[in-house]
Parts: sequence; C-alpha cells; structure tokens
Amino acid sequence: MNILRLASLLIFTFGAISFEALFVLWLRELRKQKAEWLDLANGAILFVSACWFLLNLGVELASFYPGIKFRWVNILLFTTAYLYPPLIVHVFYLDYRQVPSSSSVKEVREHLPPSQAWKWIIGALYMISFSLALVPPLVGFRILPDSRTLGSRLTVMLFTLFITAAALSVLLVLRSHHRAEDPTKRSGYRKWVLALLSLMILVFVPMLATSVGWIRYAQFIDLFSRSLPLYFIFASTYYHTRFAFFDIFIKGGSFFFATLVLLTTYFALAPPWLENLKPGWGKPWLYAITLLPLALALPWVYRKLAHWLDRAWLGRNFSKADALKYFLAGVQEATSEGELIKQAETRLANIFRASTQIALGSVDSLKDKGSASPLPYPARHRRVSQCQTVWGVPIRSHGEKIGVVQMGPRANDTPYLSEDVTQLMSLADVFSNMLENIRLQEKKQQQEKREQELMLHASRSELKALRAQINPHFLFNALNAIAGLIHQNPGRAEETVEQLAEVFRYTLTRSENEWVWLREEMEFVRSYLEVEQARFGERLQVKMQIEDGVKDIKIPAMIVQTLVENAIKHGIASVRGVGRVEVRAQKRGNSVQVDVLDNGPGLRRAEEADASPAEKSGGYGLKNVRDRLRGYFGDSAQLTLGRDASNLTVASVMMPAVTTAEPEAGA
Repeated sequence: MNILRLASLLIFTFGAISFEALFVLWLRELRKQKAEWLDLANGAILFVSACWFLLNLGVELASFYPGIKFRWVNILLFTTAYLYPPLIVHVFYLDYRQVPSSSSVKEVREHLPPSQAWKWIIGALYMISFSLALVPPLVGFRILPDSRTLGSRLTVMLFTLFITAAALSVLLVLRSHHRAEDPTKRSGYRKWVLALLSLMILVFVPMLATSVGWIRYAQFIDLFSRSLPLYFIFASTYYHTRFAFFDIFIKGGSFFFATLVLLTTYFALAPPWLENLKPGWGKPWLYAITLLPLALALPWVYRKLAHWLDRAWLGRNFSKADALKYFLAGVQEATSEGELIKQAETRLANIFRASTQIALGSVDSLKDKGSASPLPYPARHRRVSQCQTVWGVPIRSHGEKIGVVQMGPRANDTPYLSEDVTQLMSLADVFSNMLENIRLQEKKQQQEKREQELMLHASRSELKALRAQINPHFLFNALNAIAGLIHQNPGRAEETVEQLAEVFRYTLTRSENEWVWLREEMEFVRSYLEVEQARFGERLQVKMQIEDGVKDIKIPAMIVQTLVENAIKHGIASVRGVGRVEVRAQKRGNSVQVDVLDNGPGLRRAEEADASPAEKSGGYGLKNVRDRLRGYFGDSAQLTLGRDASNLTVASVMMPAVTTAEPEAGA
C-alpha cells in the first residue's frame, strides 16, 4: 500500500467522523432555536459531506477487494457530488446577504448584488444539478443504458458545475462588503475562502481538461479535490464556531490519530506473535483478550490527551470537578445578593481567565439599560462578531431568564470551546440556585421585619387605647382626691391640680412621640405619683433614684409610667397599711435598667390558680411593654418580674442605651 493510498484512508476516515460529529452538533443546536435558511443550508452541506466522505471511504476500502464490485457505492458517490455546486453557491449567498447589525437597510442594498437575479441563478443550478444527480441511479436501475460516452459527459458536466459554483462564489465574496463588528477576523475568513475557491478552480480546470482528453493530471489532484469539503469546513468552523473547531477537529483529531497509531502498532506486532502460538479455534478469543486492555485504555487516553491540550495549549487551569468546587467555595460564603454576584464574577474570571459580568433582570431590560449588546447565547454562536468580543449564557430560574453571565475575551486570545460553554451553563445553574436561596432568606427576613413592625404598630395602637382608658379613670380618681382636699388642705389641693395639669400636658404633647428623653419620662412619673399621693395620702411613700448618666437616654414613651401605674393598681391598692413605690434608673454597660418596686402582693396573687391571664402576665399594660420592647429592640431588651431580698415586687426593664437616633423596628 503506497503513501497516497494510506493518506486517502486517513483523510476520508477523519472526514467522515468529523462531519458526522458536526451534523449531530447541528441537530442539537437546531432544537434550541428557530431555524433560518442559512442554518438549513449549512445542515444540508454537513449531511452531504458526511455521506460524501463515507462513500469515498467505501470506495477506498473496495480497492482492497478487486474481485468484489461495489457498483452502487460509485453510483451514490456520483449522485452526491452533483449536490455540492448549488449548495456551495447558496450558502455563500445566504452568508453574505445577512444584514449587519451596524448597517442601515439602504447601505445593505447598495453593497449586495441584486437578490432576484441571484435567486434565479441559484434556482437554475439546483435544477441542473438535481437533474443530473438522477442520471446515475437511473443507470444503476438499468433504466438508462450504461455507456462510456454517458459517463464521460456526466464527468465533464460535474467538473463544469464545480468550476461555475466556485466562480460564482468568488464573485459573491468580492462584491459583498460585509461590515462585521470584528473586521479583522472577518477579513481573515474572506482571504481563506477566496484562496480555497481559487484553488478549487485551479484543481477542477485541469481535471476538466483531462476528462475531455487534452491533458493528464497527477493522481494527488484527485485526492485533493475529493477532500476539499474538509478544508472549507476547517476555515468555516475556525472563524465562525471556534467551539466546534477545537473540540472536534483539534481534540477529536488528536485522539483519532493517537488511536490510529495505537491500533496500527497493535496489529503490526500482535498477529505474528499470536500466530506462533497456534491458537486454532481460540484465535478470535485470543485477539479479543489481547485487544481488550487497549480498548479499555482508550477513554483514559482521551481524557489525558484532552487534559494536556486544555492545560498546555488552551490555558484551562481547572477541570470540571475542580471548577465546580472552586466556584461553590466562593459563592457559599455570600450572605447577600450583591456579595453573591461579586463572588461569582471573581470566581468565574479566575476559572475562565476572562473579564466577567453578571447582569440580573430580563434580557429586554438588560438591553434597555445599555448592557453589552448583542447578548449571544450558545445556540447563536455562528457569527464571528458574536464570539470574539462579548458573549454569555442565560441565567434561568424555573425555566425563565432572570439574567445573563457575560464573558469578555480570554487571556492570550484563548478561544472558548463547547466544553467551556457547557461548564459555564452548569455554573450559571449553580449561581441561579444560590441566588434563589439568598432571595428566599432575604424575603424571610423582610417578612419577619414586617411582622415585628406590625407587632409594634399593634402595640402602639394598644398604647393609644391604653392612654384613652387611663386618662378618664385617672382623672376621676384625681378629681375625687382634689375634692376631698379643698376643705381640709386647700394648698395641697392647689398643688395637686398643678401636678394633674402637668400629667395631662405630657400625655397630650410629648407622649404622642414614640421616643422621649428619660428625664422627661421621670418628671412625668414624678407628677403622676404626686397626684396619686394626694389620693392615698400617708398610705403611699414614693422614692426615686436616677443616675445622672441616664437622664440623656431616649426610651419608648410611657414605658416607666406603665410600670408605675401597674405597681399602684395591682400593688399599693391592695395594701391595707403603708404602700411603698420606688423608681430606679441606672446604667449597665451599654444598656439602661429601670426598676419599679412596690410592697404589694404582686406575684403571690398572680401565682394563684384562679388568677386571670392578664393578672398572671402582669396585666395588659405590661404585655404592651413587652411587645413594644420586642418590636424596638428584638432580643436586646427584656421585661422581668420578680421579688428582691426585701420581699418587694420588682418590675425591671433592661434595654439598649439610645442617646441620639431612634432605632427602627426590629433593630
């Protein structure tokens, strides 16, 4: 077997595998988007090329068995060849008549050939080629006579069609002024296409001259002409779809030739050695057993080869598993949406060695905000202009697009491959799940905050109702006490009236605010207790101790007054002898503690089995104090009831010392 024959086997085998892989990839992409005419034409080219290389491989294999005639393989090969010329022109026409995103319709009409004339030309090519493609099958079914003259004429027509298709494609490329966003890459592609089309004409002209008997061309020209689709697809995928080029042609091609070398080595060394063993009927089993380690090692060889290419040539520093672990380690530390985006952008930039931006919102809103446009998704990576500057994958939640991960150019102009797209899509799904968890947590926190605000609002409403209830009741008792003092002690009655006026002035003005200074609250409490002393007389003894350091601290309004009133109502009113009420306010670190003590029955009565829920909890006033403290300070404040060493009932409030700003609910 000479070198040319070996080269034919290698080229047609590699071409068949490559075009089959590209056609499968095209079918997958077709399911994700609405097909355009260019997509369908490209798919047809891929399918015809896959059939072309398979048939050529069949012809080469048939040459090893001269006694066996593969008549229909040659017939189908001839038929497939006739499908190429119109498809070539049609693909170039559709490719170069697309409207550039940066051009107006008027500019496009000026720079492109008349579309109607080209439609007629392409239609005529389809009609002629398809008509001639029917002739070989008709000869195969013996409907038409098989003659050397007919075969020669068909060959001349085929070469003429190829030359015509190449010349028309050159004309299309030269006359079109396609203004792409990336003119450098587009210019390189145009140069390669023009070079290949010109070479195609130079190859088929001598072949046409040979078919009419003028000259005789070299045998390698025939091999070159039959492998031309492979060279065109190299240029097209390299400039249009870098993903497929590197993953299919470079990585797949490297694996193909590595496997070929291993198998060739095996069949060169193993058969002579196995024949010496004289295995007899066990020969197939012996071949299978000795070939099994090689078959099992091939996946490992592919992984190692791909890993080496990724690191040494393509600059990938992370495997899929390592990239996922590295990404998760970063985003799991995020506690807010902004921090999650920042961590994800940093990790993705390190994984892909490219600038990364995550934009949340619908795709339409992102475009309206002036983000990078267009936003090409993996299924749209057909144009050079879409895969050299900015590209991205969508972020989805429950099937809807909620944002996009945008990737910039990679370091050293390293291309993005299909594996990169797949990996980025999986990491985008991980990001989407983490984003949903954080949003659920934030929603839960907001809901808890709203509940606290509602609780505080309810407490404020109860406070207002409490004021409306206390004032008439307190006023009635105070007026009765004043009436009794008018004849017995007019001076004391006058002082009580002044204190009563001060109490109501406070409740009508400053107590309408949610927050008051502690000194103001204590003055209000002092006036309130003096009015109560007028009512109880010598039966009530009052003592107030206030540290200077706590006077300029803000507290919720009427907190202390409610405790004092509870001590009078549930404590002193039940004492037959002298009743004692003490009010203390002191600093405890960063908190302030207010204690109200009385010598009434207090907790002993609340612990009785027949006590009401209000009495057990210290009354509705104390419940209101608890709710307000929880609403303002959360767990940082508390109200406790107990007894001290002197057997006095103690209602104690501990809350943060607020000196300036008033905290929001739940702070």
